[in-house]
Amino acid sequence: MGRRKQSRPHRSGGLVIEPSKAAGSGSGLDKGKSIEADATELEQGLPLDKPYYVEVDKSDWISVEHLDLSEVVLSNLSLSQEYPTFVIDQDFYQELKYSFRICVGDVDDSDLNRIKLGHWPVVSSDEVRLEIVEKSIAEDGENESLVLSGRFDGPDEGVSGLVHLISMKFVTLRPVLGSKCSEETRTIRIRVEMVKDAFDACESLLEYNRQVWKKSMMNVMGWLRPEVMTSEARYGVTESMEVDVNRIMEIEHDCNTSRKRARFDVAGFYEAIKPSKLEKMLEDELPDLLPVLRPYQRRAAFWMVHREKGDGEEERSKSFSPLSLPVNFLDRCTRMFYNPFSGNIARQPEYSSPPILGGILADEMGLGKTVELLACVFAHRRTEYDEDNMIDIEQTDAENEKVLKRLKRERVECICGAVTESYKYTGLWVQCDICDAWQHADCVGYSPKGKRKRSTSVLQKHRKKTTISFVERDGQHICQMCSELVQATDSPVATGATLIICPAPILPQWHAEIIRHTRPGSLNVCVYEGVRESSLLNTSAIGIEELVCADIVLTTYDVLREDLSHDSDRHEGDRHFLRFQKRYPVTPTLLTRIFWWRLCLDEAQMVESNAAGATEMALRLSAKHRWCITGTPIQRKLDDLHGLLRFLKARPFDVSRWWVDVMRDPYERQDKGAMEFTHNFFKQIMWRSSKAHVADELQLPPQEECLSWLALSAIEEHFYQRQHETCVSYAREVIDSLKADIVKSEASDAYLLTV
Repeated sequence: MGRRKQSRPHRSGGLVIEPSKAAGSGSGLDKGKSIEADATELEQGLPLDKPYYVEVDKSDWISVEHLDLSEVVLSNLSLSQEYPTFVIDQDFYQELKYSFRICVGDVDDSDLNRIKLGHWPVVSSDEVRLEIVEKSIAEDGENESLVLSGRFDGPDEGVSGLVHLISMKFVTLRPVLGSKCSEETRTIRIRVEMVKDAFDACESLLEYNRQVWKKSMMNVMGWLRPEVMTSEARYGVTESMEVDVNRIMEIEHDCNTSRKRARFDVAGFYEAIKPSKLEKMLEDELPDLLPVLRPYQRRAAFWMVHREKGDGEEERSKSFSPLSLPVNFLDRCTRMFYNPFSGNIARQPEYSSPPILGGILADEMGLGKTVELLACVFAHRRTEYDEDNMIDIEQTDAENEKVLKRLKRERVECICGAVTESYKYTGLWVQCDICDAWQHADCVGYSPKGKRKRSTSVLQKHRKKTTISFVERDGQHICQMCSELVQATDSPVATGATLIICPAPILPQWHAEIIRHTRPGSLNVCVYEGVRESSLLNTSAIGIEELVCADIVLTTYDVLREDLSHDSDRHEGDRHFLRFQKRYPVTPTLLTRIFWWRLCLDEAQMVESNAAGATEMALRLSAKHRWCITGTPIQRKLDDLHGLLRFLKARPFDVSRWWVDVMRDPYERQDKGAMEFTHNFFKQIMWRSSKAHVADELQLPPQEECLSWLALSAIEEHFYQRQHETCVSYAREVIDSLKADIVKSEASDAYLLTV
């Protein structure tokens, strides 16, 4: 069906602008002056840039509720001689003959093109005037008389952003009732009011897509509400630090500007988040744990159990968030919430994140993180109440059937690798009831048990001119692949098991440590070697029942990386669209089909790389509690922690933009508020004790130093003397060479300056 061609394209976010009126229309005081100026420019051959007008929406002026963001005073007022005194009263609000508009001068063709695309340029605030115009109808048409005009006293970015928002009807201007302008009083107060459409344009305060109008909102807020640009307001800390608004905008949004960051102080960061020795200890008796826990280990175990139970986590998630800053309107009865890092606004707050039922166990190497984790395993097991509240994931049978319908195609696909019929096979064929794939009954171990029915079809085969009869029998047959796909599309199976993922070289060490530190028979430990390893060794793979019934399941990052290609979420069971038919089916991994009670990443810094296959697979695993276990959470810089936050699902800082804008960049700029906020945030989710901090609790014998002086023989003394002379000679040669290079470089620079 054809469509009528539109007269002009509808552009998203475009501005409602009006070109200047024709020369015949009245323009008040500046009419004659503007015509003379235009004529002068034409005589000189200069480009003629005419002003453009943005109408201010007056529909909300008579509303009962006003969302007044700020109040500004117009400066440099020009009052028409026809109106020696002008008063803003109720009649002015309702009179249709008065027009409230913004006049933007000095708009050239390039700026006009940007305006049409919805990108309002930064214009000089001296070129922006607010005008009140009276319209009248005459014989020659509609005339306009300028009543008064004035300029905004603000920065160029703020005033330009205000005009942009007014043109989009996200913000409106309203003169204050009772304001009087005369020869004696040349001021008028204007309220800047938020329009409800602006809140509808934002789906969420945490929306991280970049839109042009949000940059304008940030510029307007920086001008009208400068208090939101302080560290005290942004991060809710006691120590405030005033910042330059324009400088912050330039740093945050100029991606091409290189910034020199201070060297990250890892030791200082650890010192700021170290736990106190006055923290509570785990008092539970753990008879199945053989070692006697030291005080610092009891504190760490209590903290882990405290994190998993979510004690105090709900209050933390509803506490202050730098991405949901409350901003009161002028009436003090209502307020909005503002994201100072993106320009998003909302009427309701958006709390930082759901509870993080886990954290980062980062005790220094050698302090017994394995024992602390085992203490947490014994102290906090899954209960019957947890079984009823672990998973909130449901999937209907209709959805499962919809996915599996894509596989329904008659073909030969046996587990032995056969993809075509062969006259050499004289045994029974069996067809899958779901995907219609034919398989050798001998290969799949199928034996007919039901009654024999009549033949349904007889197909002529071209090879050897043989005829094959297909006979139906009672009973069902589902191939191994479809059976696993059905289970994969179901909701994850809840279990009380703890999945521990570690590097392959230390997997035997983990297994040995668990056996050594626990009472025999207290824990059922299982090692998962992956789908690919089981198929290559032609051994029976571990079933899902064995993993669900285990207490601890051990696997490696290499297994995660290999099982990524066997993940049902990646393939969705669709093997029909491959260019070449696979001779062997891809078995889905079991790891993503289980909802783990606890998921632990040992040496968790291995998931810091976002491109690693192990990282992608780790993020797909479902678990109630997530733990990162590492003695070196920070390798080089603060950014190393972001991969751990992504695994912990520490919203919203698992999103790269909020991590960079709120924490990383301000921290590396030495912003005091950002540093204090970052320290407080990680102090809640990270536990790190150092050997120096708990030296008195290690119960180690005092260190003894024994100094022995050696008496060299004549031969030994001669040898070491020759070695010393050789080293001194080599060092002098290196130093002399460096000095010569410096002299040559200085001489070359002096020659270039002379030339």
